[in-house]
Amino acid sequence: VTPRVPIVKKERLKPKEFGYKFDLCIERPLGINNTAFLSHQTTLDRRMKPLALIVKEWASRCGITGAKFGFPSSYCYMLMLTFFLQTTTPPVLPNLLANSERLPPYMINGYDCAWEMVAPTSFKSANNSPIGKLVLEFFFFYGYAFDFEKHVVSVRQSKLPPSNKREFSRHGHNWESAHMCIEDPFEHDFNLGRSITKNVKEQVVAQFRQAYVQLRAGRPLKQMWNVA
Repeated sequence: VTPRVPIVKKERLKPKEFGYKFDLCIERPLGINNTAFLSHQTTLDRRMKPLALIVKEWASRCGITGAKFGFPSSYCYMLMLTFFLQTTTPPVLPNLLANSERLPPYMINGYDCAWEMVAPTSFKSANNSPIGKLVLEFFFFYGYAFDFEKHVVSVRQSKLPPSNKREFSRHGHNWESAHMCIEDPFEHDFNLGRSITKNVKEQVVAQFRQAYVQLRAGRPLKQMWNVA
């Protein structure tokens, strides 16, 4: 069984006021590789982890996350954050898949899942923006600059302007009818946003815009979402 959504969910409360939530999937080696891929990103720049926590908390509190509810998954938001940090100027994160074709194949379920494990000590971003500025730019990017009806979030390509959906469709990917296109880094024929409706996409974009406007007006992030 290789479900796209978790088949077991557990919440453990010890002590009472703290909750530890986790999902358990069986026989999903691609998921393990994807988790390792994202986890390694947090070792390359100290800002990645707090940014990821802020984005996850924001999406959760706004009620715009969860594939089973028709919204982008937490994994989607992490790929969107990674793509933004790869393509901002100067980049905060490198593209770990840029040289994957030169690496020995690492096959999982028929997909080459090789990625470059860049040593944290060998990479230093020239971007010195504080976390607050990056959060603001992240919300602006997906609220106003990125066109979900035309473009694909692809951390594999990590380029601006982003790839057009037509480019993916020409390679056998039937993505033109999708309202959000987020490419899985390793399953290149899999659109993680394939089931997102136009109404949901508009809700998500509206939340990005609202977050940007409120932060731009000086409302503290901690006051808004009780994180940071």
